[in-house]
Amino acid sequence: MRRFSLLILLMACLAVAATADPLEAQTQDQPPETRDRPPADPPNTISAVHEWIHCSGAVLDLGVAGGYREDRLDWNIAGNSRGQNPNVLSELKWRDLEIGQVKLQSKFTLPRMFHFRGSFGYGWIANGANRDSDYLGDDRTFEYSRTDNNADQGSVYDFSSAVGYPFEFGREIVIALRPLIGYSYHRQNLSITDGDQTIATPGLTQSAGPFAGLDSHYDARWYGPWAGVELGAAAAIPDGFIRRVEGFFACEVHRADYRAQADWNLRQDLAQPNSFRHRADGVGYVLSAGLNLFVAPRWALTTEASYQSWSTNQGRHRVYFADGGTADTRLNEVDWRSMALSVGVLYRF
Repeated sequence: MRRFSLLILLMACLAVAATADPLEAQTQDQPPETRDRPPADPPNTISAVHEWIHCSGAVLDLGVAGGYREDRLDWNIAGNSRGQNPNVLSELKWRDLEIGQVKLQSKFTLPRMFHFRGSFGYGWIANGANRDSDYLGDDRTFEYSRTDNNADQGSVYDFSSAVGYPFEFGREIVIALRPLIGYSYHRQNLSITDGDQTIATPGLTQSAGPFAGLDSHYDARWYGPWAGVELGAAAAIPDGFIRRVEGFFACEVHRADYRAQADWNLRQDLAQPNSFRHRADGVGYVLSAGLNLFVAPRWALTTEASYQSWSTNQGRHRVYFADGGTADTRLNEVDWRSMALSVGVLYRF
């Protein structure tokens, strides 16, 4: 490690020396009247970016937005890996998850050549409910256990990026069509607290009523490639407070790998914190629409609405026992729905 550090130091000294010699020679070659002049100010980076974008015709947008989002997620498993005994053994539902969300967004377009867009969002769950139901018969019959619980903790993460080719038509009103291919990653960290046994069966469940100590977690992840299209329209307004209006509508089809891990803290027979895992393949559909209102040459107010619908095929539910053993049964399906509305600001370089 010491030899490596000395080598780096030596290379740095050589680089400084190599840089200093040409500078010294250049100083000696300068006329006497210019040697004492103060050096010119370095070019402003932002100004240089503006100049390059203006010359190339490119458009670069950076924005930040915040808003409200509402999610729901549910999954159910069968009694065995063949989907029998019964076909729905246990079902978990998270409903009315109220989420505050902040999102960073960027778009870059080089006309008739290249289009890129990316976003990253973080949200915190402020309110929500959970229901855990267990059945003895097929098709959700003979429900012998039900708990209704709180789900007002947790967080969500969303990342998406895409590239495509921009087609543009028109002059006064510009219509843009952008086929896209991309990749996305979505994560929901869900909680189950404040348990209440609302359906009880003597000998199989605890007594009806609230019970203490419930603090379980379910961490779900959806990720994979997607393809879609974005349709946009833009028009300048010569006079008025709003100088330019831009709108877009986008639809996406996602191919998803679904992975989840759970910590069931009151199940002493299960391992902690990895009580069971889910694995499945799925598909997702995302619709979004937005509006940019430019109130200054480079600043705009933004608003966006989106809807997401995701589901999986049959997958695997693997249980990890406290004694080190494992067991598999069938994960029948997972469904996730999300609606969001946000407002923000955008700066155009």
